[in-house]
Amino acid sequence: MKSAMDELTVRKRRPVLYEELAEYYYKSVAQNRLLNSDINREISYHVQNITLLSLYFDHILITSATIFNVRDEFVSKVIATFLKHHRIREMLQLGVIKIAGWGGENSAEMLDSASEYSQNVLGIKKEAEVLAHIKSVFIQENVVSRSTVMPDTDLSQKYMNRLENTTFVSRRSEIQKVFDAVQKQHDYTGSLIAIEMLPSLDQAAISLELLNTSKLELFGVTIEHMRSELPDLWVYSPFLASNFALETTHSSEDAPRAFLLSPMVFGSFLGMNIDSKAFELLMNQSYHKLQMLKNGDWGRFVDAYHQAVSEVSGAISLGMHLSSDEFSNYNSNAWAEKVIAQVETNGADIDVATFIESLGSLGGVILAVPFLKPLAKLFTVAVGDKLSIWVSNLSAQQKSQISPFISKLEKAYLN
Repeated sequence: MKSAMDELTVRKRRPVLYEELAEYYYKSVAQNRLLNSDINREISYHVQNITLLSLYFDHILITSATIFNVRDEFVSKVIATFLKHHRIREMLQLGVIKIAGWGGENSAEMLDSASEYSQNVLGIKKEAEVLAHIKSVFIQENVVSRSTVMPDTDLSQKYMNRLENTTFVSRRSEIQKVFDAVQKQHDYTGSLIAIEMLPSLDQAAISLELLNTSKLELFGVTIEHMRSELPDLWVYSPFLASNFALETTHSSEDAPRAFLLSPMVFGSFLGMNIDSKAFELLMNQSYHKLQMLKNGDWGRFVDAYHQAVSEVSGAISLGMHLSSDEFSNYNSNAWAEKVIAQVETNGADIDVATFIESLGSLGGVILAVPFLKPLAKLFTVAVGDKLSIWVSNLSAQQKSQISPFISKLEKAYLN
């Protein structure tokens, strides 16, 4: 019989990229928080996000660029305070959070590469105290390597290639202004640096439509490039960031949509299935306690949640590719039958309670997104008919049982 540790070893690990700390993310997605927030609110937001992500991903990756390539004073203070937070320190110590670096075989070389590039090329100088603290978390156990050499040297060309494949290619004179800005920035940095590129795009005399597309493609090419260096990397987009809502989280064509993996969506699901006091304690007590609970039950919980995300993503993809006539005549039970077959194939390896509850929670997400509302019929009919029959045929034990991991969480924090 496999032990809990054996199950964790066999199960494929899922690392997720956390970009919400990055200055370019603030300036392209969360501009309102730069105008109306404070350090404590931002730290609370990020720590809760990271904690939630750790409940359905194995590792959270933060790039060295996020830490070093920062010009905005407020964002810089947020990052410095974040790295000092006791929970973040715990998660780094336990290997839940890792730093994705470049330019060497070990943490010291990667630290030097990121620091020297930021200071010598971008002209960003950090205070000695801040630099010392970054150095204290930049240890061998905490880092993964994107590349042993300077990465992203071909990113500018990849970015222009992506833009060449948009409809804006027919507006040659306008798109050329973007290309000129890219080339100028590449000459300056030797790469494609988001915090340098965003101001250049804002200053270019281009239409709002091209500006928005250029920013989205900048995000897209960065993620695509990161995945080429770290093939198993997952990415999510904030639920409320509609301009990123169509970015996929993995390289396969049937990948889950990025916003479905948002910690806001998962937090809503968890909040509906766990006692509110347990949720509060989970967020505030030592992370070591939570880490000890992440064994075999947790692995099945994670797999069930990701399976539900994948199935709902499939429904979204299907609905977006059907014509209006095809959509109105589509037999939604066909989708339900596919879902049931997937679960029955997985058998005892999936947390059935979590899967069922996740489907319902994620279905609510579809109803909350305006451009996805037409898909509600496809989803709700399927859940209400075929799936309800399937659920009714489950054993009494399966139907009455709370997710083993959720049950274990509540007992650990409430008793």
